[in-house]
Amino acid sequence: LTDSGATPAPPEEELTWWSELSEDMSYDWLIDCYRMRVDDDMSTGSYMHGLYAGDGASALLEDFLIFIKLASARGVAPPEGDGFVWAKLCSRAAKLLPNAFEKSDAAEKYGKVSANGAAYALRLMAEQVYGNSADDESAEDDPLYSMVRHELGDAATEIGEGPEGVLGLEARLFEGIGGLGPWAELRTALGN
Repeated sequence: LTDSGATPAPPEEELTWWSELSEDMSYDWLIDCYRMRVDDDMSTGSYMHGLYAGDGASALLEDFLIFIKLASARGVAPPEGDGFVWAKLCSRAAKLLPNAFEKSDAAEKYGKVSANGAAYALRLMAEQVYGNSADDESAEDDPLYSMVRHELGDAATEIGEGPEGVLGLEARLFEGIGGLGPWAELRTALGN
């Protein structure tokens, strides 16, 4: 742990996972990492969130946004301008987020990407993002997780028009992850 208590990012050579996949698969991998963790958290009974929370599209988007903000802050998500197009991620997320994703789906979609399989690799990456495993219920104790949740709450806005109105969140929250536009399009695509 760092002095702030946050889990440090792994060494730089481990943070280029996206360069090993095709462009389309790199977007899916990041989204599926999130979806696998949501399924794992539901399966262990530790935390019902994302698709399983049943709180609608806005809550699903906010939960995914927390994951992406954590992934970005911990150096797990590709940096903006590194060939990774956040609008494409949001477009793929519109198709994938409404659907569950579990171990058998990972094996079918990705095959054996590591000695322990795709599900294992996705789970390890989710641990890097959240700073803990699905069995560990201390996510809310992580200072970075708390900071991102607080940032999300502070960015809530009552603006009724344009992308900020669609999301109910200020544009500053989306800096470094593609800007407001793609995320507003994702929110609209997810429906109610």
